[in-house]
Amino acid sequence: MKVAFTIPSAVLKAVAIFASTDTSRPELGGVAVELWHSDNVVLVATDGRRLFAIRIGQKWECDDARPKKCVVIPSELIAALPMTQKGETLIYASVDFDFSPPLVTLQENHGVKVSHPALSGKYPDWRTSFEPYNHVDIAPAEGAMVNGELLNGFTRAAVILGNSSPALKLFGKWCDPLFVDMNAWGGWDALGIIMPMRGDRDNLFRVPSWSWAPKVATPE
Repeated sequence: MKVAFTIPSAVLKAVAIFASTDTSRPELGGVAVELWHSDNVVLVATDGRRLFAIRIGQKWECDDARPKKCVVIPSELIAALPMTQKGETLIYASVDFDFSPPLVTLQENHGVKVSHPALSGKYPDWRTSFEPYNHVDIAPAEGAMVNGELLNGFTRAAVILGNSSPALKLFGKWCDPLFVDMNAWGGWDALGIIMPMRGDRDNLFRVPSWSWAPKVATPE
């Protein structure tokens, strides 16, 4: 059974930023592609501390019954793809489920093809991390601390997706998963989540006295 679909080059580049490099969690070392609905492809990547998911509304082709499967494209395969053209170009992808694990083939604009087995193991059910927040309005985060390097990944993704000057806004409770404002994604149907750093929420910030405006003596 084979499945074929296309992925915008910018989308694949953006999602791949969030794949894990931790060798102890090999199942997270790539971009998961969900083929649950015939007119949608969902790409997601996470390193356990942040997550990025994006939906591209398109039909995918299958030479058999609808597979309703999830396959993880290894990061090393994405890195081997010579994505040297502009972000709006398309990646032609195919997954051959007759192999175990499935064989993934990528090709940009009918150029060089690269193939590699998909990652083995079950990809985690990433939706459970925010299930309590479904169907509710989420307020802006207050008093939350986040890792600057991890947050920078969302900025890079937003730029790749076409937002040259993204302004990221966080929503959620200070001790729970924080949602990154989807308006940053240049019109793409995307979802960003980052785990806050643990710390003392009661700490308050005070502007240091050395930065205050100097008092000028009033002449008598």
